[in-house]
Amino acid sequence: MRLIYSCILLITFSVAALAQSPAPKSVSFTDAESGITFRHPENWIKKDVAGTRFFFMRPKEEIGQRFMESINLIVDPPDDLSLDEFAGVSRTKLAQELADYHELKCENVKYGKREFFRIFYTFTYSGRKMHNVYNVTMVDGKAYCFTCSALETTWDRFKPVFETMLHSIVIKTPPMVAK
Repeated sequence: MRLIYSCILLITFSVAALAQSPAPKSVSFTDAESGITFRHPENWIKKDVAGTRFFFMRPKEEIGQRFMESINLIVDPPDDLSLDEFAGVSRTKLAQELADYHELKCENVKYGKREFFRIFYTFTYSGRKMHNVYNVTMVDGKAYCFTCSALETTWDRFKPVFETMLHSIVIKTPPMVAK
């Protein structure tokens, strides 16, 4: 019986310690070419992924971890579309290209002084249920598309991390290069 009480106390203190653990330390990243600066968890790793301006992912931290949560940026020419028009095209493409796509919520939000359109959605990738949020804003005739990705089972845990990163985004117009 004493062993059971000891285990219950150990579990209780472990859960309390995890619940009170401080937010991960963040560091600043700047991509001068796209004019982006944002903060990400210090231990997240930058990877080179074709077609993205940047791609950061969480390192493998847990035994049995099968997926590393991530954030990436793609910069697209919007073909003279407004933010709402570009978002509409994006919604259609996501629905066409992702298996078991289910749109959860769409909304306009502000990060700093910039207006963003964001789409929360789930889909299946390699047999895993994913939960993503796609955020797009327009700057100087370009669409800046940020995607945050997590497993459906880890979404609630990483949503605050993604929100912190998204709220830290600063987009400055890159300087004009003389030709």
